Amino acid sequence: MFNLEKKDLKMLNSNEASDIYFYVKKNRYRLNETKLGAFEDALIRTENLFYIVEFAKSIKGANIEKLQDAIIEMGNEADIYEFAKNVNSADIEKLENAVIKKANAKFIYRFARNVKGANVEKLQDFVIKTGDADLLFEFARDVKGANIAKLQDLVIKTGDAHLLADFACEVKGANIPELEDAVVNTGDIKAIFWFMYAEGADIKRLANVLNKAEDKTYINTFIARWLYNLVEKMLKEHKYINVEKMTDAMLKTGDVYYINLFFKAIKDANKNIDCSKIEDALIKARNPRAIFEFAVCAEDADVAKLEDALVKIKSDYLAAALYDFAKYVPGANIEKLEEAMIKTCDVECICDFAKDIPGADVKKIERVFLETGNIHCIKAFFYTVYHIDIDTIEDFAFMSIDEILKNDFQSQPSAVKTKHRKNRR
Repeated sequence: MFNLEKKDLKMLNSNEASDIYFYVKKNRYRLNETKLGAFEDALIRTENLFYIVEFAKSIKGANIEKLQDAIIEMGNEADIYEFAKNVNSADIEKLENAVIKKANAKFIYRFARNVKGANVEKLQDFVIKTGDADLLFEFARDVKGANIAKLQDLVIKTGDAHLLADFACEVKGANIPELEDAVVNTGDIKAIFWFMYAEGADIKRLANVLNKAEDKTYINTFIARWLYNLVEKMLKEHKYINVEKMTDAMLKTGDVYYINLFFKAIKDANKNIDCSKIEDALIKARNPRAIFEFAVCAEDADVAKLEDALVKIKSDYLAAALYDFAKYVPGANIEKLEEAMIKTCDVECICDFAKDIPGADVKKIERVFLETGNIHCIKAFFYTVYHIDIDTIEDFAFMSIDEILKNDFQSQPSAVKTKHRKNRR
């Protein structure tokens, strides 16, 4: 029917899609339409959908319709989407209908978002039928040509306060007054607070709502943020600031994040500020991260006082704060922090403490790990501190802790010595 070289015939009988694809790519200049079609058929027989897409995308003169039909017949929604997205001259309408038949809302959304020429209205109708509120929001936010008003009405009907806030903050063209009424009606204080970030939100109204709530956390955070922004603006414009009064106002909010930002801004402006007031407020808040951040940036901080308060806190975030305090705060009491670190039982942080903190009692920490008898903890310690990969606890089976501690692991990083291997039985 047509002349083929021996190497062409060999490749046509290959079951490796990658071999066929790269062979055609290399020899495309000498393959006519008929020969190219034969290689397309061979590729389709492999049922390797990735290379079918690559072939259609990269090989000049490829029969797009044939390859497209193969993808629709053999592929899933992801394959169909990739073909539509990446292959020029693909039949978008045909592929769109195929992906809708798969009824996977996520890929229908992606099709609408990323495929040029997609029928957004048709795809939107399918997404609406799913009733997936998060997907409605994502469609409105990400898809050019989406019916924002229609999707917004549906999101409002869900009554999901946080989704209403997200819609207001992230969807261009959202009706802010309608969404604001809806979020206020939910009574969800946290969502109302986040709604304040939406452009065009009625800040005064929302602040009044927060102020009436029993939980004052969010109104205090709002006030702290407003005070901090005001201070930043006054500093930038070189206006007079009554630091003492502003400090008292900031401390009343109890928001440790903005209290620290406020302190740094005042300090960077070379203005005097009473550190002891801030220390007391942070200690009272019992926030380990805030205590560390203050200690590391306040030259006049009472390190011992902050340290004493830090080690008494019970928090999931304590271990990380102890590590940072020991590493970055001048004058830190390493022994005291080490004791507190061990009590956290946070394996990763304890290992990092032993490895990174000058003055840490590595042998003491090593003994603590060995006494646990926990293979995972011991392996983590030896790998992190000594760069030794222990595949099994067997090596320690007939050694006492004292014997193990006699080893200078840092001088023999490749393995752990095992003097009693022959006594295992």
